[in-house]
Amino acid sequence: MTGSELADRAESIAENSFLKLIGRLGMASAFPILVAGTAWLGSTIWAINSEQAKLTGRIDVLSERIGASVIRQSDVELGFKIRDQRIEYMERSVNEHGQRIYRLEQR
Repeated sequence: MTGSELADRAESIAENSFLKLIGRLGMASAFPILVAGTAWLGSTIWAINSEQAKLTGRIDVLSERIGASVIRQSDVELGFKIRDQRIEYMERSVNEHGQRIYRLEQR
């Protein structure tokens, strides 16, 4: 082998060993990164879950407050019926008084 062939061979081996070293370091660091990422994901999901439970409780309280303060259609209809009955009673009363006055005037 000539010197240039030996240099080419050595350079090829050096490149391959450097790539192998980089690859093995990457594989060795992948597991701790995977474990740390999984732990972070788990803690994030746990935090989201607990916040969701708090928000669900708040939403339930707000729903009850809204339900208590909102006038229902049946309540409105009942109010109109009562109003209409009062108007009819007052109209009858006015008519009766008008008839009495008319009878008194006719005497």
